[in-house]
Amino acid sequence: MKPLFLHKSFVYFLLGIGIPSIIMGYLAFRGIKNDHALLEKKRAAQYSAFAEEIEDAVNRHLRQMESSFLERLSLLKNKNRLNLDHLDKIVNDTTLVLTCFTFRNNTITFPSRKLLFYSSTANDIISSIFEQETDAVKNAAKYEFQKKNYPKAIELYKKALRLSSAEEEQARILSCIARAYRKMNNNSAAVRFYRQLRKKFYTTSLSSGLPTGAIAGLKIADIFMEQGNWAEAVKLILNTYENLLKSVWQLDEARYGFLLNEIKSRLSLLHQNGAGNSFYSSKTDSLLEKERWKTEQTRRFLDFQSRGKLHIREYLISNRYDKNNPLHQIAIKNPQDQPYLVLLARVDSSPIFWGLLLNDRFFQQKLFQAVEDSLAAEDPIPWTVKGRNNEPVFSSKKFVEAGSVFKSFRLDFPPVIVELQERPEQITSFLFFSSSRIYLYIFIFIAVIFIFGFVLTFSAINHELTLTKMKSNLASVVSHDFKNPLTSMRQLAEMLYLGRVPGKQRQKTYYQVIMEQCDRLKFMIDNVLDFSRLGKKGVFNFQLTNISQFMYGLITSAQQNLTYKGFDITANISTDLPFIRIDPLAMEQAVTNLLDNAVKFSGDKKIIELNVYRNEYNLFIEVKDYGSGMAPDEQAHIFKAFYRGKTSAKNVHGSGLGLTIVKQIVEAHQGQIEVNSVPGAGSSFMIKLPLGIPQNRSGRLWQKKKS
Repeated sequence: MKPLFLHKSFVYFLLGIGIPSIIMGYLAFRGIKNDHALLEKKRAAQYSAFAEEIEDAVNRHLRQMESSFLERLSLLKNKNRLNLDHLDKIVNDTTLVLTCFTFRNNTITFPSRKLLFYSSTANDIISSIFEQETDAVKNAAKYEFQKKNYPKAIELYKKALRLSSAEEEQARILSCIARAYRKMNNNSAAVRFYRQLRKKFYTTSLSSGLPTGAIAGLKIADIFMEQGNWAEAVKLILNTYENLLKSVWQLDEARYGFLLNEIKSRLSLLHQNGAGNSFYSSKTDSLLEKERWKTEQTRRFLDFQSRGKLHIREYLISNRYDKNNPLHQIAIKNPQDQPYLVLLARVDSSPIFWGLLLNDRFFQQKLFQAVEDSLAAEDPIPWTVKGRNNEPVFSSKKFVEAGSVFKSFRLDFPPVIVELQERPEQITSFLFFSSSRIYLYIFIFIAVIFIFGFVLTFSAINHELTLTKMKSNLASVVSHDFKNPLTSMRQLAEMLYLGRVPGKQRQKTYYQVIMEQCDRLKFMIDNVLDFSRLGKKGVFNFQLTNISQFMYGLITSAQQNLTYKGFDITANISTDLPFIRIDPLAMEQAVTNLLDNAVKFSGDKKIIELNVYRNEYNLFIEVKDYGSGMAPDEQAHIFKAFYRGKTSAKNVHGSGLGLTIVKQIVEAHQGQIEVNSVPGAGSSFMIKLPLGIPQNRSGRLWQKKKS
């Protein structure tokens, strides 16, 4: 292709399509950008309004909760008495509240809450100092521990018990009596006195601060385990465990831990001995789970008791505290990033502040769920709530985890961050429903025109390249394959003309060679002309043809022409071939080209087969040779114009159009052509033509062989 054509094509494309498209595209892009800026401004206003709506809804629901709390606190008219039943009702009526508390003199107490244990340094509930033991008890202890005279010790302990009036001392003496009987191996008497101790002094503490009822129960369980009475032992231990978790005894953390270890060590011993049935096993698991969450809750209350009093005091002396405000919202940080959410109020002018410690996680979920339900927008913006550690607390129904955040804002109570997510449909809405969307349509139109122009230009250049390549190939064929026969014919004709060929037989041979070369030139010229003619529409003349007669005539002519060249042509033609619509001349050309191709590549094995048969739907014409064959990579290209095999291009003469013409003719008949070739074993070309109306008739093969 000439460089001038490329240059002109590029200039025409640039001036006619390229530059105008770039200019109009730039203008359309500016318009879209302006539209986008207007949309962003509108969306910012929309998101700000939605954020205000969420804040108003949060404040509204908080006010409702605060009003309910204040209404219940107003019932506490007696300032000197705690209405514990009413406090319990506040807690039990809603899962939003963990507990009620009071704040007075920089101290937080839980009037309606029994904790599992209390801080060891702040345990002012249990008496840590007991009265000095009496002389009678000391004398009895001397017989028990020094003289090992247990009967005498028991007698003296009982005498001291009759003289004692203090509850704590009576509990200690009963414990000593049971212990002495235990040392005497009088287990029944020991159990009797331990049970008496549990019955009369269940919540009384010993001098060690441990509860009498719990210690006595464990001692009885020890005796039952020694006797092999595992069932009774399990009942006593689990009963003690259950009462410990019910906070029947008020213990500090150290004594609670000691008693818990005593219980668990006995349960472990029972488990090792295979004691207890499935009921007690499931009950043990239930108590262990209850212990876990109650311990966690108790530690949280104690931490709040220690940490909260400092923050509440700081709040009450700060300028944030408004005496005229009946209720105060306080968020107290802690190291675990789970803030304590507190509602604090004062009844009348009492020095006592009453407060609610909220269940922060459940409170926030409940609160924001109520906020979402109350939003009036038909298509609300997706939003989510995150705590201070960036952990999700609540997400709206349309929230997408991987979406992008458009706006976020912070709430003071509860202390969270609310993120408003960008709607995915906003981009689509902007592109197709913008008020100035004409720019987008112009941009799309320009893009389509640009692409169309590019494709058109590329197609024209590609077509020109194809024509140039075909011209080059045709010139190669004319210069080589046409020139050789002409040269040969001229030399022979010149020798005959000058009388240099002696003998009639030799002259006849020269004339025969000239005729063959003429036929060869005619065949190649016909192929070139047929290739040009078949590229046009309406060149075929289809008519109903008797395929059997058509193939008989074709094979007879082929055998006459090729027999003298030493070829053995075998024809296997079925006798039940139908009438079908074909172009007889074109189909004859196709089969002839296949036979000619088989002749060229047969080599030394001059055997050719022609098989014609049918099935219910198709007619098959197969031309088979046993020559050189083709490599698999060549088989994909043999039907291209001017293509010639790599191994035979130098040895076999031809135009390179024969198989291309065959393919065009077969496809014009709505058929297919297939090739199956093995290097060194020959090739098989199969023409498959549709029959049209299916027929189910079996037939015989007509066979004609001529050597």
